[in-house]
Amino acid sequence: LRQALESLLRSVEGTASRTEINELTSPVNELTNRYESLCTSLQQRVSTLENALSQSQGVEDAIDSVVGWLSSAENISKLLVDQLL
Repeated sequence: LRQALESLLRSVEGTASRTEINELTSPVNELTNRYESLCTSLQQRVSTLENALSQSQGVEDAIDSVVGWLSSAENISKLLVDQLL
């Protein structure tokens, strides 16, 4: 977009008034600023999501550990009950 604007400005150089040039550049500058703002917001969101994913993987690992421990405890309990009966 910026390159197209620069090409257009070169083609009208000397024939366009300052007001006309501003009318051409203003929307492009606004779009560029909005695009850059959007990119920044997206980068922040990606970072937040990556952190959340990392934390959820840690939670999943902890849950797997607890499930393994519970399974062992259940097996030991069954053995103890069987020995008592």
